[in-house]
Amino acid sequence: MRKHTLQTSHFGLIGKVRLLFLKQKTICRLNEVYRSVLKELQPKRQLYLAVPKRVYEGIFSERFGQLILNSIGINLIVFDEQLERIIRWIS
Repeated sequence: MRKHTLQTSHFGLIGKVRLLFLKQKTICRLNEVYRSVLKELQPKRQLYLAVPKRVYEGIFSERFGQLILNSIGINLIVFDEQLERIIRWIS
C-alpha cells in the first residue's frame, strides 16, 4: 500500500509541474502577442503584470517563479488586496 501512495504522489507532482509549464507557455504566448501589439501602437509604454501580494510571496518569490519572470522578461506590480494599494513595482 505504501508503494502505491508514493507512486500516486510522484505522479501528482509531475502533473503539477506539467501544469505549471503549460501555464508558463500560455502566459509567455499572451505576453508576446500583447508586447508586439503594444510595441506597434505605443512603443514607449512598458507592460506590467499586477499580482496580489500573496501570489508574489508564493510562486514569484521562489527561485522557480523568478526563473519564469526572467525568461518571459515581465515587470510586476505587487498590490495589497485588502488595502487596494500598490506595494511594489518590479522592473
